[in-house]
Amino acid sequence: MAQMASADLHLTNWGTNFYWAATGIFNVAAIAFFAAGLASRKHLVRVLYFLSALSCYIACLAYFAMGANMGWTAVQVEFPRDHRLEAPPTRQVFWVRYIFWAVVTPLSTVMLSMLTDLSPQLITMEVVMSLLVIITGLVSALIPTSFKWAYFGYGAVPWAGVTYLVMRTGYQHISGKHPTRRGRYLVCAVFCMSLFLMYGVVWGLSEGGNVVSVDVEGLLYGLADLFGIGFNGLVVWAASV
Repeated sequence: MAQMASADLHLTNWGTNFYWAATGIFNVAAIAFFAAGLASRKHLVRVLYFLSALSCYIACLAYFAMGANMGWTAVQVEFPRDHRLEAPPTRQVFWVRYIFWAVVTPLSTVMLSMLTDLSPQLITMEVVMSLLVIITGLVSALIPTSFKWAYFGYGAVPWAGVTYLVMRTGYQHISGKHPTRRGRYLVCAVFCMSLFLMYGVVWGLSEGGNVVSVDVEGLLYGLADLFGIGFNGLVVWAASV
């Protein structure tokens, strides 16, 4: 925990405890999804279970690193809340979180696409745009000036593209090829896009606007990531019909 001294606004003990608790939850979820995949007889459901297990495993690695106070850097905040300070304070930003998202976010869009039988070209577009959303988010978080909001805005463009492919193109494909899954796919798609919005709001309150503490940031991001377990379960549920 000695590294915390190099960031003025940093994780405290209760934030660390939350990360360790989330690590345990992701561990259990990864094992449960993997075991369910071994027991499943339907090929698509089995693959989705295994991808869900992989997603939770990667989350476990990231949360272990954050719980151990690794994988972060100190970034000067744009909006200091204590105006008595002579210089803006620095804030602890966990870049390891973005590496985790850079793997899991495209994986989530691929899982949705597997329900719809989208073409490889469209799936590739979804993956690339998902990566752009995460990369621009990381760059935004690391910039100490108002230029960070420009990159945040640039990230909204590929996010809009992903939303279009998931909500419109994907829905059209599944309506034509797998109409029995249409209603369940819509539930998964809305849930996924709602999580995207939640991440954007949390970013604005934490790395962007410095409104909430690093501990609260971890809690809010953690809840969104844990909701991702529910998303994985919904995708498997949609594939089971």
